[in-house]
Amino acid sequence: MRQLPIPGKLLLVLIATALAFGFATPVLAVVVTPSNPDGWGPANVRADATVAITTAQPRSGAGSLEFTTNTVTPGQDKADYEKKWDPRNFPTRTLSGLTALSYEYYRASSSTTFAHLAPVLRLYVADVTPTSPTFGKYALLIWEPAYNGTTPTPPVPTDQWITQDILNGKFWMFVPSGQSIPSGVVQNFNATLNDWIVGSPVGQPGDPPPINIDANTLVFGINVGVGSGWGATFRGFVDNVTARWGNDEVHANFEPDPPAFVCADILLDNFNRANTTRGLGRNWTGATNTYRIASNQAQPFTTADTIFWNAQPRVFGADQAACVTLTQIDPNGKHHTLILKAQSVTNYARGMILVSYDAPAQQVIVETVEPGQSGWITRLTAPVAFNNGDVLGAKALADGSVKVYRNGVQIGTATTSPFFVNRGGRIGVWFHQTSGALFDDFGGGNTTP
Repeated sequence: MRQLPIPGKLLLVLIATALAFGFATPVLAVVVTPSNPDGWGPANVRADATVAITTAQPRSGAGSLEFTTNTVTPGQDKADYEKKWDPRNFPTRTLSGLTALSYEYYRASSSTTFAHLAPVLRLYVADVTPTSPTFGKYALLIWEPAYNGTTPTPPVPTDQWITQDILNGKFWMFVPSGQSIPSGVVQNFNATLNDWIVGSPVGQPGDPPPINIDANTLVFGINVGVGSGWGATFRGFVDNVTARWGNDEVHANFEPDPPAFVCADILLDNFNRANTTRGLGRNWTGATNTYRIASNQAQPFTTADTIFWNAQPRVFGADQAACVTLTQIDPNGKHHTLILKAQSVTNYARGMILVSYDAPAQQVIVETVEPGQSGWITRLTAPVAFNNGDVLGAKALADGSVKVYRNGVQIGTATTSPFFVNRGGRIGVWFHQTSGALFDDFGGGNTTP
């Protein structure tokens, strides 16, 4: 169960000033995905191991964090996943201040390594007491099932998720190398976090001295992992890692990236037809005379107003989507706009959601209007640069939220109002004062969240 030294050296520069920086903004529970990792990432991955967010064993969603080992070379069967933060920015994340600490793990029955092994959780802790002989040094406090059960060590249940509250469990210490102090395992496997804080545990003869742990000790990272020296093979999973200090929480629900939002899958109009002087054809309604077909694309006039898809079913459900290819962006245009959940094709004040690309400001804006409202309310401003040929997409969902996409990749989420909850409506476009633009491949319809 002992871990080999973790490569690298953490520089705890000026850590004694941590308490002078005030309180950090509380961190909300988050979904951790490959494209939005929230500071999490693989660490210490050696040749005979892997770690990745996969869909192989879903937990609390569509995925979880998967670990595998297949020992070919002893000591090369190791992989971790971790998040660290600058302890000076989070002075209240002390070891003594933890109010919750838990994670969920899973051991597959296909594993052939020792039956008591499962993914472990580690806390990075730093000595910030200036009078301490190990001031500025750090270590890892490690919880694992093998030292938190009965004797002899029972096998870990297989093929099932285990929810483990470890706040009051037993932790052993590993002191990484490269810190000008002796490194290695402190073999004390019966100490709780409180014991480390107040009891000064020591290891066995020949072990390195532990770093000083007291009420001021700061937690600056969380690590989950498997190996090394386990031997044979292992396959397992981790999800819902939680550490809490009152209202401040670090949480990880590991999920795969959501499927790309592909406009071609819901294509309604590719505009591949003869040029027009005015109008886009019978499948459109609204101010259609303020647009025309030009070289198999749609072109707005300076007076361009709201237009709506008018082919059956015309009105789409409470979970709906729309998208359009911005073939040519007007560099002065602020309103390359999709319309969702429109309640009327003649009076926008009855209710409507707009998702607009503002080219001069290089941002996407989500706005809404509803009955009784005096004007448009901005619900989201997301800095992003679109290029000619990019696809602007959006989903307006039954819970009232709006997801915005660039080329199928989500770039922001807005919250609207109860008016749009469980409400359907019409979809369309509005290229207001954007006469230098061309657009193509309009799509939309009912969707899934």
